[in-house]
Amino acid sequence: MAYAHTSKVAKKEPSWGSVDKTKLPDSAFADSKNRKYPHHWISGGVMYLHRGGLAAARSAAGGARSGKKASTKVSSHINKHAKDIGMGEDKKKQQIDMETLNVGINALHIMDPEIHECLFKKEEGEGASYNFSMIGYSGGIIKNHWYWGNLAIDLAGFLFNKPKYPILRDHDTNREIGFSKKPAVEAGKGLVFTNKNATLLENEEAVKFVENAFKGFPYQASIYGKPLVIEKIAEGQSVKVNGLTLKGPGTVWRKTEYMECSICVFGYDDKTIAQVFSDNGQHLDMEVESIRTVEEQELTNDKMEVFGMDLEKLKEESPEEYEALMAEAKEAAAKELEDAFTSKLAGKDGEISSLAAEKETLTVTLQTTEARVLALEKKDVLREEEAMNFKAASIWKSELANSGLPEWLHAKVQKHVQRASFMGEDGGFNVEAFTEAVKAEIKDWGSHVSQEDVQGFSLLGRSVEGGSSHEKLDSDAMVDRMLGYVGQSHPDTTH
Repeated sequence: MAYAHTSKVAKKEPSWGSVDKTKLPDSAFADSKNRKYPHHWISGGVMYLHRGGLAAARSAAGGARSGKKASTKVSSHINKHAKDIGMGEDKKKQQIDMETLNVGINALHIMDPEIHECLFKKEEGEGASYNFSMIGYSGGIIKNHWYWGNLAIDLAGFLFNKPKYPILRDHDTNREIGFSKKPAVEAGKGLVFTNKNATLLENEEAVKFVENAFKGFPYQASIYGKPLVIEKIAEGQSVKVNGLTLKGPGTVWRKTEYMECSICVFGYDDKTIAQVFSDNGQHLDMEVESIRTVEEQELTNDKMEVFGMDLEKLKEESPEEYEALMAEAKEAAAKELEDAFTSKLAGKDGEISSLAAEKETLTVTLQTTEARVLALEKKDVLREEEAMNFKAASIWKSELANSGLPEWLHAKVQKHVQRASFMGEDGGFNVEAFTEAVKAEIKDWGSHVSQEDVQGFSLLGRSVEGGSSHEKLDSDAMVDRMLGYVGQSHPDTTH
């Protein structure tokens, strides 16, 4: 007898354990060829879908018994029955937790995804003022934010706790442009600043901003806010915010404390790399209320319904299937814990790799710096050495010029007083002692020059009787004789 294969269920059904599966037709099995995963029963010539049998079949197809999952065709067959009768449908639930976020400070600087230039218009007449308007944030969705994913700020959730707020340049507290009262929050526009609720200063930064804006420079506004309540949107989920649909993964700031508005010169997009909007290493710990939309089966204090069937009833009517279902639940829980641990471990591995790379970079930087320092030190030493040599040469030149000694003797005289003998332990050049030694040496040479003149010879190369220059004594022989007077030998003579 052929039975119609439907998802029809009976008002009353026997326990699944009491159903004789051997008498069921092949069509009562999800895998009809191998007669596996039965989920129907026969009554009055009609084949009904059995709730308990469907739960057991789905558990077995998921690998609860053998550890091996059924084919996609079998799983799809079972899941279609479950969907037809509304069994196993997940119910969405919002889970709220308090969470501490370590957020990069620049992740709180938000520029609108649309281009809203700061508009200026001067009124007519002498001494007339100007009108201006700018949109701080329109309520639009910022796609692929470097920290938040797809991001939107709920305009209805802005909190303004102060009477006045700063208007800055590029979120720099040292560059004040003006201040504002609470900005107008207008539907379809967002946070609106005009000369009615904002005042510009008369300092150099503000004057420059006004002048450039009048000329058409494309300034844009950016706000700084601190989220107090955030809603995390997972992959595949979506939420409504400011009349728009934000698709996950992403974040919605549901409550936000407004801090300030800034004037910027570039727009936010996924290609812009700007210090004011990217992670600069400065972080802030924030306590936020985190809302997460989860999909889970309905939970109660004393029972959990699985595919529309009370667990206690399943345990009573089919202990075997109940144990299989519990085994599957334990396996899923263990898998979830394992995945969480693996993810956390991977995060730590990433941190270690990042720190190792940072250490390597710092090591290279240190080595480069040390090499540069050594090179600079070498240059300083050579420069100082050159300066001291020049100083010593200057002293010799000055003293010899005033000595009256002939120039052909200068080089020979200088060999007797060396700068190296007047260097201190600290590397300093004792200029005074060196100068005195030079003077003494020149004086000593001068006295012997006088003796040579008295004995009938002139160091100028002439005899006392006025002989010609061709009769000049050999200079080296003369020097040797003069050195003999003082008990020394000529430094160039080899004995």
